[in-house]
Order: sequence, then structure tokens, then C-alpha cells
Amino acid sequence: MQTWLNSIVLEGNLVKLAPLEVSHIPALLKAASDRNLWELWYTSVPSAEAVESYVRTVLTEQKNGLALPFVIIDKKK
Repeated sequence: MQTWLNSIVLEGNLVKLAPLEVSHIPALLKAASDRNLWELWYTSVPSAEAVESYVRTVLTEQKNGLALPFVIIDKKK
């Protein structure tokens, strides 16, 4: 399937925007575990129990040309 969605890495001094991968799941779980971010009305964060399913769903959507998921990596850590 031909698609206009292309993965790219964007990097600055403080953060890196990288294509989402299954290998990011542990870090996403850690980032979301400090509070109940999924309860905030102004953002969309899956619950800790749903992170893996969410990642696999959006990666399938990417293969189908429907999504281009990214992660933001803090370079200061």
C-alpha cells in the first residue's frame, strides 16, 4: 500500500520525536505511572492496563496508512 505517511526522527537540544515502536512500551508505562494521566480531560493517555493494546493498535493503523504514531523522548534524562 502506497502512503503519504513517512516515519521521520526530529531531534532538538531537549527532545527527540521518534516513530513509536513496541520497544517503547516499558518507558511509556513508566511515564504514565506517576499519576492517573488517563483521567485528565485534556489529553488522551491509555490506562496502564491498556498501553500495550493501544500501541499495537496504532502500529497496525500505521501499517494500514491510517496513523503515524510518535513518542517524545526527553534527552535530558
